[in-house]
Amino acid sequence: MAKVVHDHSDDIQELGSLDVFKGTAINDHEPVHGTGTTDSDMTTVESDPSRCGLIPNATACEKGNVLCTNLETLSTAVSEGCGEDTKSIFHIYHKRERRHFVLSPFIDPRRERYSPPSRKKWAKKHPDSTADDPWIDERNGGYYIHLPHLAFHDPPRTLRRGCTKHGTPICLIHNSWFWRRWKLQFGSGLAEDGVIDPRGLVSQDYHDPVKDAYALKGYPVRSWRMWCDSGKAYHREVNKKRNAQKPASGGVPMSTSIASHSAADSITFTRKQLVDEVVRLAWMSPLSKDARLYQFQYADLEFSWKGTSTLKETRRCGFFLRYHHLKLVVKVPVNKLADESPASHEEHCLAKYTSSIATEKAGTLELYDAVIENLLTEHVEGQHVERPEDVKKTRLYDIVVATAMCMIIAEWQKRETIKTLIELALAGESAIAA
Repeated sequence: MAKVVHDHSDDIQELGSLDVFKGTAINDHEPVHGTGTTDSDMTTVESDPSRCGLIPNATACEKGNVLCTNLETLSTAVSEGCGEDTKSIFHIYHKRERRHFVLSPFIDPRRERYSPPSRKKWAKKHPDSTADDPWIDERNGGYYIHLPHLAFHDPPRTLRRGCTKHGTPICLIHNSWFWRRWKLQFGSGLAEDGVIDPRGLVSQDYHDPVKDAYALKGYPVRSWRMWCDSGKAYHREVNKKRNAQKPASGGVPMSTSIASHSAADSITFTRKQLVDEVVRLAWMSPLSKDARLYQFQYADLEFSWKGTSTLKETRRCGFFLRYHHLKLVVKVPVNKLADESPASHEEHCLAKYTSSIATEKAGTLELYDAVIENLLTEHVEGQHVERPEDVKKTRLYDIVVATAMCMIIAEWQKRETIKTLIELALAGESAIAA
């Protein structure tokens, strides 16, 4: 009987010789994936003293070292057979105000601490530390969530490829009041020069007056600036060029952008080229037992971010984060046999998020690349992935990351709002008692 590892969880289904949507079938006499080791070889390792390191003339220390090596090899073989090597892990760090987030494949030892020291103190104690160096290169993976600030406006967040705010834009993330709805605008045209200016905002030259899901809202560069607005150097540069140039003839105001594309050139960039897909993430049941449930649709499939109790923070005080962990599941149709019940749906896990107790770390996001690849191959037309590493370049992969950050940010803001209301209530009771 073949065993199939199902959605990287603790559930193991015995499905015989049937092909399933995901998981790797491991027959009783087939080699373990990636190792070329069969069950008979493992039995030989256990029974042959020479292969286990039990050499008669060897010392006890040598025997112990060889046994440890063999155990590590077998453990690696089992983990590879279960598909654990096909997932990507992103460590989500942020500043204390949680405006910008970094999703890095690398661990930052400084931010892993509950109360991390300053960068200067850390650099003095660890002069050889290069934790931040690999983050600069986009080829190393990672994402960046940038939230620009513009006084009297509510601009969208930007998801960028790479671990800096200067990375390639992927999508714009809009949110409504009380975290009910999120709109994600995807398009390769967002990465064109001049569409998103150095402030992190859509340039006024690409403002679309048509009000629909694909429209972009542009933000002009004003002649004045609040101290908290983003893009201080860019604002000064634009206004300096304005003052240096003469006013346009006929009293027509000049363009507020100094990008390479002028307003006339931007006409060639149609809306379909800038934003070619819109994904809507909705908070389904705020006042129910499933309060932590967000759903979105993609390729006629239903995806759901929901709370989970199977994950936990292993460090001290991690018990208090019991209701912070999340997982993403997708409902896929199940093709039943002719003599069985009609076709139904089953859930498969695509990603999991484990919250962190550290002050400057939101948590850890795990994406199961092999599961996402199989989903694209079996259920999404035109999304065939030739190489396993190409799954990270697909639209679905970016959607999973973007929706994960929407859910993480929304859940954190809800908890902070409830905490603030409780503090105000306690302060009011104390004032009345006094």
